[in-house]
Amino acid sequence: MGLYDGYSAAEKKNLSMYIGGIMCYKFALETMTGCMSSIVLNRYKVSPAATWGTVVSVNYAAQSVGSLLVSPLIKRWPTSRVLASSILLFGLLVAIIPILEATTGGGATGFGDEKNYQAGSWDPFFVAIMFPIVGVFHGIIELIRRVIPRDIVGSDPTKLKKMDSTVHIFYEVAGTTGALLSKYWISYFNYAYSLALIPIAFTGAALIWSQIKDATSEAYEGPSKTKRVSGNMFTEVAAIFKAFFYSVWVGLKLVCTNRSLVWLIPAYTLPLVLHRYLENVLFAHYANFALSKGSYQQLLVSGSNFGELVGAFGVLVFTDAVKTPIPWLRLDALTLLVAWVFPLATPFADIEAWVWFLAAMMIPVSMGWAAGDVSLVAYVQSRLAKVEDTEATVSPLGSVMSFLYVLYIVMFAVLNSVIGKVQDTFVADLLKKYGSAKKFPPLAGLAPTQDAMFYTAGIVMSGCAVVVLLATFIPKGAFAFNPSSLDDDEDDRQLVSQLDHDKGSDTAKDRKEMIEAMVA
Repeated sequence: MGLYDGYSAAEKKNLSMYIGGIMCYKFALETMTGCMSSIVLNRYKVSPAATWGTVVSVNYAAQSVGSLLVSPLIKRWPTSRVLASSILLFGLLVAIIPILEATTGGGATGFGDEKNYQAGSWDPFFVAIMFPIVGVFHGIIELIRRVIPRDIVGSDPTKLKKMDSTVHIFYEVAGTTGALLSKYWISYFNYAYSLALIPIAFTGAALIWSQIKDATSEAYEGPSKTKRVSGNMFTEVAAIFKAFFYSVWVGLKLVCTNRSLVWLIPAYTLPLVLHRYLENVLFAHYANFALSKGSYQQLLVSGSNFGELVGAFGVLVFTDAVKTPIPWLRLDALTLLVAWVFPLATPFADIEAWVWFLAAMMIPVSMGWAAGDVSLVAYVQSRLAKVEDTEATVSPLGSVMSFLYVLYIVMFAVLNSVIGKVQDTFVADLLKKYGSAKKFPPLAGLAPTQDAMFYTAGIVMSGCAVVVLLATFIPKGAFAFNPSSLDDDEDDRQLVSQLDHDKGSDTAKDRKEMIEAMVA
């Protein structure tokens, strides 16, 4: 019996289309963060780490706005249409940066020499403006990645886990390849011109995703149809904003008042924060400040992406043997301790070989996170698909994932603002002396960066590992080493009863008053 024999022909076709688009998206996305971080960390003369932390935090706050728009949007338009439109606009906005670089003299000298490249004369503050704007579309895409599997294969937990694992495998193949190759084209074309890859690949992804047949179409023999809301343009905009606030309320209430969901805050949101923090902040600081070469960040990211690939493959192989996310999450907590390599280890004489070694060290860290993330997302999709048609105004699944995603953004912003200030404090003297990180002599920034990372990597990751590990004992039945199930009929009845109560008590007037009170 084949691995995907349980899928219908329509489900297999949609899955193939989705994978094709997600590979285009991930391949190009790996270039973006490395380029953006290097532009800020090398072109800002004062407090570059704090500035980058602020830029990333505002970008992630914008992603939270995008993520909260998903629930009302997918109630009004097909999920695939929302996804394709978002990635197309995302790519077109990023295209502005290489255009600015070309029109302001970028690359007049220094192609092929990362440290001596002559950048364009455009103000790098533009990154602080543009990055948050694209964050709205990025947030929409990232959240839809977590809810669209239900539209493609339904609520069957085994099919969901197989799909999530398969998608994650191809996603990380593209990510690993993109990160590895981006190191070389960033080294040659430098940061701004390398971003030209984004609009090309994202347009391809939009074209592929637009071909996905939505699960709510009449001809589709899949999950039950979701009620669409229609109206004129102004009515739709007003309805989206009303549903925006209501979806936050539904997600917060479901997560914080149910034992079967409340553990997702430390078990899902915190590991996601740490993973993004590792790839977008710690890797950027180490490459730019400790090693004075921003493109090394991409090699570290490639190791992380390969670890995610291994983790997703492990979930796929052990789908039947490991039935809950608990064992994977405990593995994730233990592998976080590998982060001590940054503050404690001494580099090899061959710096590039040392970076490859560090990339290999990141494989188990991201392997643990990816395995936990894939299995946990499938668990949430399966649990909430059972009550998906109970609430007609917003998607319960979309609301829960939106709430968790917003919480992740807030947690990341707080952590990032503190970490940026700590890093700047330790390298302030070098920045004052040499002007920018890429002008540091070889390894001049290593010692102060490692001193900073004793706190920002070692202490932070170790403390969070304890929190994640303890969270795995919250669900019912989780004390077993490999639980067979984490939910029961009582949990399902509680969720349905809660949504039914809201549905019966929230009249149009009540809903309006609730939204007005929240806004006030």
